[in-house]
Amino acid sequence: MATSLFPLCALTVGLLAGGSTPAPRPAVSPPLPRDGQELYRRYRGEVAGQPVVVEFTLRRLTGLPKEVQLDLTGRYYDLATGTPHDLRPVGLFRPAAPLTLRDETDPAMAGAVWHATQPLGPVLSGTWQASAQGPPQPFALREDYAGAARFERLTEQTTGRRGVNAFGNPARSSISVTYLHLLGPDTLRPALARLQCPVPVRRRRARHALDQVASAQDMANLYDQSLDVTLNEQDLLGCSTYTQEDVLEHRRAEHTWNNIVYDLRTGRQFGLLDMLRPGAYPIVQRLLTAQLRRGDPTYAALLELDSDLLPLPDEDFALTPAGCQATYQTAPEDEPFYAYTVTLTWAQLRPLLRPGTPLDRLLKARGLPPAK
Repeated sequence: MATSLFPLCALTVGLLAGGSTPAPRPAVSPPLPRDGQELYRRYRGEVAGQPVVVEFTLRRLTGLPKEVQLDLTGRYYDLATGTPHDLRPVGLFRPAAPLTLRDETDPAMAGAVWHATQPLGPVLSGTWQASAQGPPQPFALREDYAGAARFERLTEQTTGRRGVNAFGNPARSSISVTYLHLLGPDTLRPALARLQCPVPVRRRRARHALDQVASAQDMANLYDQSLDVTLNEQDLLGCSTYTQEDVLEHRRAEHTWNNIVYDLRTGRQFGLLDMLRPGAYPIVQRLLTAQLRRGDPTYAALLELDSDLLPLPDEDFALTPAGCQATYQTAPEDEPFYAYTVTLTWAQLRPLLRPGTPLDRLLKARGLPPAK
């Protein structure tokens, strides 16, 4: 299994204890992100009577007018299937204004709108409409990190001296690395100590080293390591890293993925392939191949497989609330570059998983019977 390129960072924060009947508080704006910081907020509750998880990320965009610098993105999924839906604010995101969101995932749900009566804060409630003509349905959410990690993402970015890019155009070298920075008291647990990132002084030294590398480039180059949290539930934290590196002599970029899951109860890391029963590999390959041929026959032909089955992904699978994803790409020398993601549901994978694995917690929550 591939090893994560991104150590998890840790920062201990205090917890606020409230009384049993707290007095109402006026709505307050959420903390605003600094440059290079992306904040994460997680909610649980009900929408139209269905239990859901809602996640938001808030970041600051640079080089734009002040009124459009703050960017809010979100997703929600129901706790029965894990099917995700993307959320975006309607109009500009204003931290002090009541939040209005639109579902932007499924064309059939394109008209679904969430009208909250509060700004983004500890609680969100209001009405949800499946369409402009549909009846309003209530929703109520509360910020909740039970069984989940609290975190922020921090990006260290630097640019070097002026040069030329792979096509001979004026440009600057650019290096960017994103870290996952855990927040909360669990970061003090010995089992999670090895997941913590370097202390700030060491991160500053690493930033200085990046500056030196970028400034030494004779030609403009791009190196970007990003990180996405794909699963944050039932004490499982799934991380997917993506690296893009320009290769100047080939005038193209190389793209690589790396997927890993942390069991927050023990600190162990694993991948889906570690959890499969003996003999399950060819079954998974058949499922992946059938899914690819149905979803993208053009790309299936581009791969020119030596056998009838897709290989298992070298970087393992990205685990999500709805299932797992394998990413494939054309060979580096092929033109044009093309990548495709194949998704398998947990219902498809459940019979193939060994019993007693950390994934059992998640799959039982999905209502799938235990593996026998």
